[in-house]
Amino acid sequence: MTGKQSVDMDYQADEAWVLDVQRRLYQQSKANPDETWRDLWGWLTDDRMIRHAWRRVSTNKGKRSAGVDGITVDRIRQRKGEQKFLEGIRRELRSGTYHPSPSRRKLIPKPGKPGQFRPLGIPTVKDRVVQGAVKAVLEPIFEAQFWPVSYGFRPGRSTHGALEHIRQSLQPRKRDQDSRRHRMPYNWIIEGDIKGCFDNINHHHLMDRLRTRVADRRVVGLVGKFLKAGVLAEDQFLRTDNGTPQGGIISPLLANIALSAIEERYERWTYHRSKLQTAASAMGQRRHEEHGVGITRLDAACSSRSDMPMTSLF
Repeated sequence: MTGKQSVDMDYQADEAWVLDVQRRLYQQSKANPDETWRDLWGWLTDDRMIRHAWRRVSTNKGKRSAGVDGITVDRIRQRKGEQKFLEGIRRELRSGTYHPSPSRRKLIPKPGKPGQFRPLGIPTVKDRVVQGAVKAVLEPIFEAQFWPVSYGFRPGRSTHGALEHIRQSLQPRKRDQDSRRHRMPYNWIIEGDIKGCFDNINHHHLMDRLRTRVADRRVVGLVGKFLKAGVLAEDQFLRTDNGTPQGGIISPLLANIALSAIEERYERWTYHRSKLQTAASAMGQRRHEEHGVGITRLDAACSSRSDMPMTSLF
């Protein structure tokens, strides 16, 4: 067996193990929506999970971007080596000495809006690897409870799916006496936007929502460290009392956890999902469109699909 074949087999074994963990997390969370997870740290700090996160970071198109330390993926490979680098991350996590660095702020132009810029926070490669491991563990837990009308930054979902959902929702359903569909379920489409969504997420609210499903204090504490790591803009350190930097691997998931309150509020307003589960078989599948009101949440900048290997879970 050649060295390349051995590496390929190790990679496949790691990916199979990670996918199995994610499948168990998703299925258990789906079956027990009110339970909290108390022991996730072992999975998060496992060698296979950290290697999985590293491969995602090292093969991403942003691998040439450096954080505040100026270190890129190629520089790590040339000077330290992947194995030694990953062993150091795992050792820091297990010993409790790991602390994320501030993100490097970079302003990028907003498409179609001359003179306007979006602040992008670029974490260090080390922080990206840790965030990738955290996301791989937390994402299936919360994906099991996210509503299907949410399309932004979710595995296997895109803007095209959101548009198709809207198109299908606008199709006439009720039939008149001539058996033709005449009545439109909706007369209006209202587009809204949350200004500076990533920059203004309330940390207290977000952490409360995180704790409803995750009771592992080390995992919750690690997420809190990322939120409070700060930003370095032109050699000036800025505290992050609110928000989660755009550009962080875990930021889209955290934004979805916070924004899922929109769907939950809608559920209380229209109908309760738990009450319909027993009635669905007798009454047929009911859509999220009671009282002539529908909802489809499409987050900004979600035109690309998530590349996490969770798509086979659904």
